Amino acid sequence: MGNPHTPGARGPEGVDAGPAPMDEDGRAQSGTKRGLPRDPRVRAPYRWRLVPQRGKGKPAACRRCVATFEQGEARLTLESDFRANASRYYHVCCVPGGFHPCDVIEGLHDAPPAVQQEIRALRAEEAEADEEDITLPLARAPRTVVEAGARALDWWESMSWDNARHLRCGTLIDVPRAVRAAFADLKLDLVAAVEETRGDPVPNEVAWMRLSFIDALVLNSSRSPGESQAQSVARRIMQARDGEWPALWREATEGRDRAGVSASRTPKEAEAALAARIEDLAHAGQARRAARAVALTKPAITDKGRLDELKALFPSAPAGADGPAEPPCEGGPPPDGYWTGVDGAARRTLMKAHVVRSIRRPARRTAPGPMGSRPEHWEVLTATHDGVERFASLVVDLALGQVPRGVVRGHSRGEVIAIAKDKGGMRPLVMHSILRRMGLAAVTRITQAQAKVAAGVHQLGIGTPDGCAKAYHALGSLSRTAPGRVILALDVEAAHQSLDRAFMRAEVHDLCPVLDVPLAVWYPSDEDTIHWWRTTSGEVVNIKAQRGVDQGCPLASPVFGIATARPADRALRAIQAKDPRASLFQYADDTQFHLDPDHLQGAYECVGAEWATAGLSLHRGKTKVWTPDPETLLPLLWEDRRVSSLRCLGADFVEDGITATPPCHQAAPTEVQSASAPLVRFAERPVQLQSSRLPRQLSPAPRRYAAVGGPPHNPLSCAGPPA
Repeated sequence: MGNPHTPGARGPEGVDAGPAPMDEDGRAQSGTKRGLPRDPRVRAPYRWRLVPQRGKGKPAACRRCVATFEQGEARLTLESDFRANASRYYHVCCVPGGFHPCDVIEGLHDAPPAVQQEIRALRAEEAEADEEDITLPLARAPRTVVEAGARALDWWESMSWDNARHLRCGTLIDVPRAVRAAFADLKLDLVAAVEETRGDPVPNEVAWMRLSFIDALVLNSSRSPGESQAQSVARRIMQARDGEWPALWREATEGRDRAGVSASRTPKEAEAALAARIEDLAHAGQARRAARAVALTKPAITDKGRLDELKALFPSAPAGADGPAEPPCEGGPPPDGYWTGVDGAARRTLMKAHVVRSIRRPARRTAPGPMGSRPEHWEVLTATHDGVERFASLVVDLALGQVPRGVVRGHSRGEVIAIAKDKGGMRPLVMHSILRRMGLAAVTRITQAQAKVAAGVHQLGIGTPDGCAKAYHALGSLSRTAPGRVILALDVEAAHQSLDRAFMRAEVHDLCPVLDVPLAVWYPSDEDTIHWWRTTSGEVVNIKAQRGVDQGCPLASPVFGIATARPADRALRAIQAKDPRASLFQYADDTQFHLDPDHLQGAYECVGAEWATAGLSLHRGKTKVWTPDPETLLPLLWEDRRVSSLRCLGADFVEDGITATPPCHQAAPTEVQSASAPLVRFAERPVQLQSSRLPRQLSPAPRRYAAVGGPPHNPLSCAGPPA
């Protein structure tokens, strides 16, 4: 084992000091920017530039302690950063890990004598410590109290992933500008800790836990009296570096519960909060979500009295459905040919590139999930040399299960958000951690072509650009050319949560085996998934998911489409045996047939039987039949299912709550009147919110999206008798 100060020596795993650290004349190279390891023993020498703080302009801030420099105060920066005009400065005493014995400091002789003396004293202390290191390289005495505390029992070893349920405060959406560089350095250190502990399950799981919870601990929205958000975040960054984790945890778990804050708002406060959210989404470039927020009429359900109704949407698995459970495989599922070898390496590279893009250009203002982390929080890694790429590699490992099993269990838990439906009932969305969502979004992106083929030609919700609009126009054309035929719209009870997992895995294995590994990682046969639902009082209730996929998981749509592809095709062939002109259209879990009215009952029975093989059941009460001609006769048992207007496969224009139902006072409205009626009603809402301080200039943006930004279609409707 060589001297750790020898040029080219290697440090711990993940830190490579090899690439030519010295010039031929023995001077330190100034090369490209690189991250700063905390310990100078495991890095190559650097060339520093010492410059005083100028008196003009806004003073720079130290990247480590976040304190601003006073006029004339000495600042240290890497020579490469100085040449690139990058404002990354440190106090003399804040250089991470101290100085390397061979570090070169340009401008030292021009500095004030006091600064020169301080640097010489620091380098002398480092040299004395290094001499001791050479004598006892494996049993060195700790230099600081923090280093000594790190060798004691780690507080994180007493933590568990389940403790995320106690996080009560929300997190800041954006990292304060003044502390972004310091927070990026902290995150880069945590990424390095995960890299260095690979191969050792327990320390690696602890490192993953620190990385996963850091946003909730540092960026929680609570703060001490008199502190600004930037000051509170800067203080917590220093506490994290000093290992004061218990204090950070108490601060994140003892604040006011975020669900209680929303529930206690008065109607006036709720309107003001909605106006602020619409303005924030519009400024973030999220026009579609701003339009949805305008049309939002009901908040998420948090009433504990509706717990039984929520649990009913997560049915239990039938006894013995999955057969004997196999013991979980530590470090991920068995190797799969699609994710190993040359092809597997290529897929992982594509995944990493997608994750890198999602970090550099995050989907802003998305729900944080149970661990409080948001996409904007990881954007700070763009201030580092290679932090984005290194973190993206970890996200890929997580998505494919190449991490300790406990890490996967921790990120399998999601927060249930119960969305109230306009006509009663609720839709449970499950928000997982942002790390899982980024990783699985990359999986679905690179396997989109295979999933589209596996889901079949009738499924327009997977890999088909603007598939909803295509289904609408196709059904509209069929209705105009064959006005005597009907459209049968079928509804499945709790579709995503009811799918039989054994059947689901078998179908995916046969039709799209590239998804075998991700599916086995996140929906294993030997474990149930526990999600959390937060009530108005702040109580966290366990919701057990034993079947199906989580609505909100990136895998949900492709897996559901693949699992129902063959049952839907068999049902269509059975219907076409009696009605050769019958057609099928699917968009995710919405299913609609275009057929002769005489075959309604047979079609319903065929689909019900095929859906039952997948563990799904049709909801007879929500089944609808629409006819272009209101005079078309239906079988006696189906007359009560006739509707005058029909939503087409969950079109965005209708999902957002912007209905296109014709005005009741007109028997036969014109096409222009039918299309303009919803926009008129939609436009009234931003005007109302202007009294709650919604800027007037932002009001047209959601209207433009509602008018032309989404698929240009309305519900299928027919002229009926006046109301």
